[in-house]
Amino acid sequence: MLPTLTAAAGVDDDVNDLVGIQNKWYFENQRFHFYPFSAPRALKQQIDDMKISKLSTTWTVFYLEGVGAVDMCESRGYGLPFGVSPTNNQYPKQVDNGHDANETLAMGQPDTDGLYKDLVVSSQTDVVCLRNGKYHVEQVEEYAHVYSDPVELVQNPANGFYYVHHLNTDTSDNGVIDVDAINAESDAKGAPTDDFPDQ
Repeated sequence: MLPTLTAAAGVDDDVNDLVGIQNKWYFENQRFHFYPFSAPRALKQQIDDMKISKLSTTWTVFYLEGVGAVDMCESRGYGLPFGVSPTNNQYPKQVDNGHDANETLAMGQPDTDGLYKDLVVSSQTDVVCLRNGKYHVEQVEEYAHVYSDPVELVQNPANGFYYVHHLNTDTSDNGVIDVDAINAESDAKGAPTDDFPDQ
């Protein structure tokens, strides 16, 4: 039977032993699979490529909760969430429980784009909007939805609310990202030539 992990004051060594036993049990009986290639990982890479380097002109629509679309602008990139920073705003805190030699301290890691997220969750986004032929940075308190294809806001005469109309496809839904159009790099460790085999 697998031992139960319990924690109590002054039993750090016992807890560490139990964790070791659990890890050994799982390793011997139920190892995690390793996937040299996975479709979710490929999609993550494609999304990063698109957001960071493959696309410059976007269209950002601003939404108020409970109201819907209220404004939009032609934009550059996907905007930056509130509080992102080029430097790490987290640091390891001093922990002293008598086992300093065995302690590991975790720090926040950067995203793929090299920026660090703030721990504060906010709907505010910094968007670079093109208005009157010039780019301006706008701090948007509303929710921002970014499109990679040209869109416009169209008012519904029946209720006065706005909806998003896609100009290139003449549709009013969000559509599906065409992964073949993103030009993801192939995986050097033996990924299939198709991004999503057997799909």
